[in-house]
Amino acid sequence: MSRNEEIRAEHDRYVLPTYGRIPIAFESGRGITLTDADGREYQDFLAGLAVCSLGHNHPALVEALQTQAAKLLHTSNLFLIANQSKLARYLVDLSFPGKVFFCNSGAEANEAALKLARRYQTTLRNAPDRTGILAFERSFHGRTFASLSVTGQTRYHEGFAPLLPDVHFVPFNDSEAVGTTLDAHPEIGTIIVELIQAEGGIYPAEKSFIESLAAEARERDIVLIFDEVQTGMGRTGTFFAWQQYGVQPDVMTLAKGLAGGIPIGAIVVQERVAAALTPGTHASTFGGNPFSTAAAIAVIKTLLNDQLVERARARGEFLLKHLAEASPQHVVEVRGRGLLIGIELDGDAASIVAAMREKGFLIGTAGTNVLRITPPLIVSENQCRRLLDALLPLLESGS
Repeated sequence: MSRNEEIRAEHDRYVLPTYGRIPIAFESGRGITLTDADGREYQDFLAGLAVCSLGHNHPALVEALQTQAAKLLHTSNLFLIANQSKLARYLVDLSFPGKVFFCNSGAEANEAALKLARRYQTTLRNAPDRTGILAFERSFHGRTFASLSVTGQTRYHEGFAPLLPDVHFVPFNDSEAVGTTLDAHPEIGTIIVELIQAEGGIYPAEKSFIESLAAEARERDIVLIFDEVQTGMGRTGTFFAWQQYGVQPDVMTLAKGLAGGIPIGAIVVQERVAAALTPGTHASTFGGNPFSTAAAIAVIKTLLNDQLVERARARGEFLLKHLAEASPQHVVEVRGRGLLIGIELDGDAASIVAAMREKGFLIGTAGTNVLRITPPLIVSENQCRRLLDALLPLLESGS
C-alpha cells in the first residue's frame, strides 16, 4: 500500500465525507511545486482554491509565522492586538476610509457583512421593515445559513430549507432586472454581489452593471456589499477587483488570499455604516489573533514589495492572450481577469482536470464545464508556458 493509500484509508475511517476528495495527500511544497506523500511533484495552478497567493513555503511568510509562533499565538479580542490594528490600517490604506472586523473565513466575512447591513437598516436608519436582500443567480457566498441563503445556486440549498426569507435573486449583469426588483420590493436594504462570479463559472461583472448597481444603492440607501473573498488581494490584477470598476462598496469582504494559507477573514466597512456594529453585536473568538494577522501582514508586504499584483495582471494577460489565439476546438469561451481565469468547454471539465493531473499540473473546475486556473501570484511566464504546452492539446482533442 502506498503512503497516499494509507492516508486515504485513515481519512475514510475518521473524516466526514463532505468533499469528493482526490486520493492524493501533499506533504511539502516550494514555490508553485507540491510534492505528494509518494514523492510525485505537481505544478500548482489551483493555489488551494485561490488561497496560496505567495505559493508554498515562501520565505517571508515562513519567517513571519515562525517569529510570531515563538512569541504569542492567541489572547482573544478582550484585549488589544497590535498586529490586528496594523493589518486593519493596511487594509484601510489600500482600499477606503473605514473600519475592519476580522474573522476566520470567507463565509464568516459574508455573515458579518449581512449582519452589519441588517443592523444598519433596523437600528441606524430605524427601518425594521428593510430586511430584504438582493442577490444574484449563479452566485456563491458560502455555506453557513445566511451566506447559503444568498447563494444563487439551488444545488447548494438541497436539504437545508427553509433558508433566510426575503432574499430576491436576479440575473447577473442585468441592470433592468435589478431596478424592477427594487421597485417591487422596497423592503430590500442590502445588495450582495461578486465582481467576478468565481464558483459560478468565472463570469466578470460588466462595468456599466456595477455602476448602475452602485447608483441604485446610493439612491435608495441600500447597503452595497462586494464579496471579494476570491477576487481580493491582487488576484485580478488590482489589489481589489472593485478598483477596476471605479466604484467603492459600503462593505468589502475578504478571506482566501489574505493570509496565504492561514485561516482569516475580514470585512472593510465604510464609516457611514460602520457604526451599526457596537460592542456585543458581533464577535469572533479567533478572529484577528496575533498569528493570523502576522501572516496577513507578511502577505501584504510581499505583494507590495515584490509587485505581485502587477505580476498577476501581466501573467493573466499572457494566459488569456495565448488561450484566445490558440482557439482550441472544444473551448466555448475564455473569461476572467488577472490570475482568476475560466475556460468554458463544450463538454465536461473533470476529464481535462484529471488528464492535467496525470501530466503533473493541478487545475480546478467552476461548475461542470468550466476549467478554473488560479495559480499563486508568484507564477513565472515560463511556468505559464509549460501549463499551456500541457493544456492546449487536451483542449483541442477534448480529453
